[in-house]
Amino acid sequence: MSEAQSSSLDQFVEEASQRSKNCHNSCDKSIVPLATKSSSISEALSITPSSSSSSSSSLSNQSTDISDYDSSAVISSALSALSVSTASLNIKSTVNSIAQQHFNKTIITTIDGKKIPTELYKSQQKARSSATIILNRNIAITMDRIEFAQISPYFRAAFYGGFSETKSKLLSFDRSKILDITSYLLIDPLLTLISDVILSKVNANSLVLAYHKAENRHVPLAQKLWKIIVRQFDRLLANNTFLRLSEVEILKLLHDKHLNINKNEETAMVRKWITANDYNNGCAMQLREALRGRNDAIGFSENEPRLPNSVLLASGGWSNIGPTMLVETLDCRAQRWVRSELKLFELPRAYHAVINTGEHLFTIGGFNGAEYYRSTKRFNLNNRECMEVAPMYDQRCYVGCGLLDPERIIAIGGYNNHDRLRSAEILHIPKNQWHRIAEMSVRRSDGHCVIMKNIAYAIGGFDGMNCHSSVEYYDPQRDRWFIMSNNMTSRRSGVGAATLEGVVFICGGFDGTSRLQTCEFIDTREGKWHRLRSMNRPRSNFGIEVLNNQVVVAGGYGGMVGTIGETEAYDFRSNNWIELPTMSLRRSALYLTRIENHDIIEAFVRPSYTAT
Repeated sequence: MSEAQSSSLDQFVEEASQRSKNCHNSCDKSIVPLATKSSSISEALSITPSSSSSSSSSLSNQSTDISDYDSSAVISSALSALSVSTASLNIKSTVNSIAQQHFNKTIITTIDGKKIPTELYKSQQKARSSATIILNRNIAITMDRIEFAQISPYFRAAFYGGFSETKSKLLSFDRSKILDITSYLLIDPLLTLISDVILSKVNANSLVLAYHKAENRHVPLAQKLWKIIVRQFDRLLANNTFLRLSEVEILKLLHDKHLNINKNEETAMVRKWITANDYNNGCAMQLREALRGRNDAIGFSENEPRLPNSVLLASGGWSNIGPTMLVETLDCRAQRWVRSELKLFELPRAYHAVINTGEHLFTIGGFNGAEYYRSTKRFNLNNRECMEVAPMYDQRCYVGCGLLDPERIIAIGGYNNHDRLRSAEILHIPKNQWHRIAEMSVRRSDGHCVIMKNIAYAIGGFDGMNCHSSVEYYDPQRDRWFIMSNNMTSRRSGVGAATLEGVVFICGGFDGTSRLQTCEFIDTREGKWHRLRSMNRPRSNFGIEVLNNQVVVAGGYGGMVGTIGETEAYDFRSNNWIELPTMSLRRSALYLTRIENHDIIEAFVRPSYTAT
């Protein structure tokens, strides 16, 4: 609303009020505006009076470069979620417009001996508890004063703190300053929403900037951003944005047990920071002192190697004495496997799958030597409690599983003690319900399932007579399986598979005659298989997962040597297999699951006691 329009409306209301001699004296010309702001506050919040049209124009020119954490692209997402895609706010009494509509009503209500038009009185009472947000394009939204006063101390003071003005204020602001405004107005629900959007959009280039801006605006957001800085510091090291951190922040990082760099990288990082920031010899004295007192064995960490940000859990499996429920954790930072007292399931099982959804581990199917499971167990990574959830339709031992998306897990094939299966089903996690999907083209047990770009790939397997070299993939949108035109170079049952850098990586297995150590991969865009360097030893029915951009394999069945505990990792850059520490328990039919950036990692790699 322009100033001219506002003045015209105010004049009309004044004249109407003069003609209404019986109108209640408390009929306000305007109810408390959004804020009584001083010029200093305006400057602090970058709030400038303007019309809706000019404000809208300035917004259209805002950059959507996500490298600025509070850019219009980020804020638009937040505002869209609130259904308030706005460039300006106008908190204004609705009495003026109501008076226009109802002034000439003839029905009279008597209040305290004074006569007031009934409709005007009702509207006036309603207006006392409401205010109006005027969006750009002149869209008006009425908000409840009481509700906003409950969620914001600022609005509580503005509405009920005794402020009064005869004219409403028009506040317009740049969307890129919405975090400042929301923080100033103390609107916690909107702060939470904006924080979620920022956390989902922030990248390595804008992380430090976002943290520094959030420090004095919203502490919970700053704390979450700091946690990302600590656990993804290797990215800041790669793009040199760590140089924007202060000396105090660098020192804080160096003594954080979660810092995601090794001892050699941290020394190089400190020296680089000192070179870039030490403009005179009086600076960085604390860092220089810390560098001199560094422990060459463990770096800046005080007692032992830092906690890894990613670990692999080896759960269950079949040892020389039968099925087990043991969980071991691979700590690559300390170069060791650690036995854990935490149990992902109550009873031993092998030939199962354990899928990580971020906050839960789902253990699906398997076999305990007597029973073929169709049960699903859910382990909560936050409270460490295990509970049973919806069972599958079919019993599935030798099952293949994968996470299609955060809400769906797919289970394919397997063996139910009678038949090798071609059926498949999907667990809808929010609904806690499995439902059947299209069947595969062939029966597959002892196969493997991987997910790439929300497509499930069923690899190899055994149909009761033959080992397969075929691969098929499932499209959830069409509920249909498609056979890949080219088969693997070998038949593989008990095969291992993983996805890395946009390719499907295959290794090991059993071809019907011998255990394999060969490896190959396919780029699905190209559709051709390529051979890779073989593993150091043959194995089938082993654990496989990606860790730190390497494919790690552990345990398995080695043929004449029986079950094995050896672990090795394939590095694509060097096309070489690297030996890793051996598991404490030799076993096959285990499952490897990766956990990243979660507080429970410490419980797995630093248990209070070691299980025996």
